[in-house]
Amino acid sequence: MGDLAIRTANREDIPQLLNLMYQYIVDFYKRPKPTEESLKGLMQNLLDNPASGIQFVAEQDGKLLGFATLYFSFSTLQDGYFK
Repeated sequence: MGDLAIRTANREDIPQLLNLMYQYIVDFYKRPKPTEESLKGLMQNLLDNPASGIQFVAEQDGKLLGFATLYFSFSTLQDGYFK
């Protein structure tokens, strides 16, 4: 078994990341399954607009095992974006 790597997501990760996100949304949150288009749109938006947020993936032996999504948002206390 290879080392576990944590890295930023890229476009090649989208197929595996879709499956992980479905598990997270449907199994963990017990929410209806979103459309593939909506999830792909979210991931592509994060890749195309890095100021809006970032996704990290945990990868081992070419397989994605987990992910984390961070959204950057405004703070009235910080007078601008959280980073």
